[in-house]
Amino acid sequence: MSSDRLNLLHCEERLRRVQKYCEGGRAAFMASRLHQDAVLWNLQMICATGRCVSDDEKHKHPHVDWHGLCNLCDGILDGEMMADPERIWKVLETTVPMFQHQLRLVLTAKV
Repeated sequence: MSSDRLNLLHCEERLRRVQKYCEGGRAAFMASRLHQDAVLWNLQMICATGRCVSDDEKHKHPHVDWHGLCNLCDGILDGEMMADPERIWKVLETTVPMFQHQLRLVLTAKV
């Protein structure tokens, strides 16, 4: 298995974990620092892993917002360098589902 495919599989798995940690909904997420930290950690790992995908692989799949994936955590920290749960939740609602879909397309593509 290529390192690119392995990295993409890792990203996909971490996105699944993020969704699992948020199954209780917004109120449960906001009340649990443990879940916030787990989600933030996985988002950071997705960013780091996305940066390891080769340029060649990225060029094969221009429909993926690679820049967005690699910078998923941008804007999550507040002015005091603390993770803002509201900002994290916004990423969970808007960006995570999009990347799950995009990565699924990449992983099932016959390129």
